[in-house]
Amino acid sequence: MKPDDEMKFMKALLTTWGKTWHTWPDPSEPVPMGEPLLMWSLTGDGQIDKKVLADRDKQFGVNSPKLRADRCREIGYDVPKVSLPKSIHEDGRQWTDDGDDQPTPIRRRG
Repeated sequence: MKPDDEMKFMKALLTTWGKTWHTWPDPSEPVPMGEPLLMWSLTGDGQIDKKVLADRDKQFGVNSPKLRADRCREIGYDVPKVSLPKSIHEDGRQWTDDGDDQPTPIRRRG
């Protein structure tokens, strides 16, 4: 994917609230088995095992800290700091745990 196309996709993804339905939970099965699963995205620092992230970066030849910094700079917002919902019955938040649920613009230095 070209960098401009990726950034366009990332800007659109910003408003999806980090949830998706997995209708084929086990891709090794020839047909979908079981009920669909509601999955949440990682929404804050410390929610992924550092070794898993390092292995993924190595496998795909990417640098997650650099990608994160580049995307924040291009999009203009700080990384959201949102805790995981306590249950599937609780509405999630997109940007902050409390207050007005809006993105935090990056403060430009200079």
